Amino acid sequence: MENTPKIVFTDKENIPGESDLKETLGKTYSLFSELRDLTAIHNSEWKYYNKKSGWIYKVNGPKKAVCYVSFYEKHFMIGLLVNEKEKEILLNSKVDEIAKDTLNDARKYPEGYALRFNIRLKSNLNIVLSVLKELKRL
Repeated sequence: MENTPKIVFTDKENIPGESDLKETLGKTYSLFSELRDLTAIHNSEWKYYNKKSGWIYKVNGPKKAVCYVSFYEKHFMIGLLVNEKEKEILLNSKVDEIAKDTLNDARKYPEGYALRFNIRLKSNLNIVLSVLKELKRL
């Protein structure tokens, strides 16, 4: 699959710095900065799980992760897990239909439904922010 975006920041010895983020994300760096600012009420950390996922920026809530951010050339992906109760809240809310479609297509794991959103535009980020607000994670 040649069109599959390649994960970046795979060197376990080098946690991404601001200059790495700016260079790699390009125009989407401002969107990542906005996400970081809005989630600053929570603790965050850089985690390295393996070479396949590279360095991930994890935002921790009081009881569970708010979201995970993985990085690609010129964009990033926000992932989050939603349990059954949260799924029903979202499906019955006014969040964007794209978020509802993503939830309906989400793979179910023992921990919940895995939602993933590619962030290339401000509108993409706004969808995720509306989901996080509806779930009272922001």
